[in-house]
Amino acid sequence: MNETPRFCAHCGAPLSREARFCGQCGQSVGAPAGAPASSPISSPATEPVAPAEPVLGFVPTVQRRSGFMGLKAEAFTIMVTPARLVFVPIGSEEMKQAVAEARERAKQAGKGFFGQWGAQLGWLGILHERLATTPVDATLASRPGSFFIPLFAIKRIKIDVDVGDEDSPTTTHLVIDTQADKHSYELTSGNSREVKALLRQVLGDNVK
Repeated sequence: MNETPRFCAHCGAPLSREARFCGQCGQSVGAPAGAPASSPISSPATEPVAPAEPVLGFVPTVQRRSGFMGLKAEAFTIMVTPARLVFVPIGSEEMKQAVAEARERAKQAGKGFFGQWGAQLGWLGILHERLATTPVDATLASRPGSFFIPLFAIKRIKIDVDVGDEDSPTTTHLVIDTQADKHSYELTSGNSREVKALLRQVLGDNVK
């Protein structure tokens, strides 16, 4: 007897029997039909559960400008997964919490004032730790302003570095062309070569 085909409820793409998330749009899917429910006895609470959708890396921080003369600025960190680019907004309060945690970690490690002060610069790494250990769909649901772009919808990503002069700083632009629109961001932290290498892991030569 033939097995009934499975399709993603979000985008309609066909799913394999073992699929835990859609390879087209990244939407999480339920367990395959007929699969036995896991038992608390066979799956102890102390056993870590790996996220269904792995995070391959982060584009540290990008900024999107809008409004009159681009005066409104929104900051994001981008999670790169095998199925999508997930944009997570960075709020000032969350940044303060991450800075405080970085400082406390340095204090617990026995570092003095200057060591604690220097450790604060690693606040973004702490934020990334939290995001990498949280299911992607949970991040999208719990953080207002978060959104994602499916990889299949991306036609090209271009990274341009504008070398500045005495009057203007060097800026790096990240431009994402999709099937429906164009998204333009400024890379505000991170190395452009490393960002390009990360994006090429999932998009290949579509990253220029």
